[in-house]
Amino acid sequence: MTKNEQSELEVLREEIRDVDAGIADLVARRLELARRIGRWKEERGAPVRDYSVEKQVLERMRELAGEHDMDAGLLEEIALSLIRGAVRLQVAERAPRETAGGGLCCVVGGGGLMGRWLVRYAGSLGYRVRVVEQDDTIVGGVEGADLVLLATPLGTMRSVLEEMIAARPSGVVLEIASLKSHLLRTVREGIRGGLKLASIHPMFGPDTDLLSGQNLVVCTAGCAEAEDFAEGLFRDTAARIVRLPLEQHDRYMTWVLNLPHLVNLAMGEVLSSSGMPFDELRSLGGTTFNKQLKVTSEVMSENPELYYNIQRINDHRDELFEAFRRGLERIRLSAAAEGPAEFRALMEEWSEYSRDES
Repeated sequence: MTKNEQSELEVLREEIRDVDAGIADLVARRLELARRIGRWKEERGAPVRDYSVEKQVLERMRELAGEHDMDAGLLEEIALSLIRGAVRLQVAERAPRETAGGGLCCVVGGGGLMGRWLVRYAGSLGYRVRVVEQDDTIVGGVEGADLVLLATPLGTMRSVLEEMIAARPSGVVLEIASLKSHLLRTVREGIRGGLKLASIHPMFGPDTDLLSGQNLVVCTAGCAEAEDFAEGLFRDTAARIVRLPLEQHDRYMTWVLNLPHLVNLAMGEVLSSSGMPFDELRSLGGTTFNKQLKVTSEVMSENPELYYNIQRINDHRDELFEAFRRGLERIRLSAAAEGPAEFRALMEEWSEYSRDES
């Protein structure tokens, strides 16, 4: 590289440094505006999170990307980071206070991880929120509620639904169990008895602070009023809402919920029984290992009872385990073959299966 070329490169790099400094200044200015918005919300008792604003910001970024002939995904990633930073700033500076607003929402199991997420979300929609725990009198706790959200553990959801049927609250009742097979009869009974009941499944965890890229399943079971109401709760957010017949829910969850859990449970079991020092493996790990190890560590540190019930309750469990066994055996035989033809076929079949035909 000649001196002139080197000088030209340095000039360009200096311009980039100036732009980076300008970006930092703009981010600081944006955070200060977010801080002022947070104070405005606090003074008026408004919730921190407004999921409709998240959707609006992302839509605006896509428009700006088109105007500047830029990759929309890049601007969306930047926008999500900025939104997340603003939310965390506003949460950190806010003094604890009771949620106030419009109608009454009772969250049964509101002290749990997902229950607390629902408490915050209902508050963001303007509901007054009442937390009802299972050791309380549920029937009395949900009296007068416009909305009842059931966030109790998977193994106790059916008995809680039976209490709802006995209580006959006038508001809409939404249960969020991650598996539905063991609830089918009870849900049908509640709907036949006049309960405005729907089954939903947020396909995200309690640490979710933004809904962009997240899915919400609304199961159809015969109460259109409750199902439409459930969809309406999330319609103005960036979440993707999917309708699915209640009877088909667990068949699909076998592959999008049970299978990834099984893969990570298997990796955790295999590694912990390998006899290899964990720290040494982690220090040697490449990109794929480290990514998978992160997810496996998160899964293996979760509530064992929850993950046990997810694997146990699903009626399609045996189908999944048999498919997993066959898949492992095929991989084993392909790896032991004299040539790569079988292994190549295995990977090509995935390419064909996963091809986007839209």
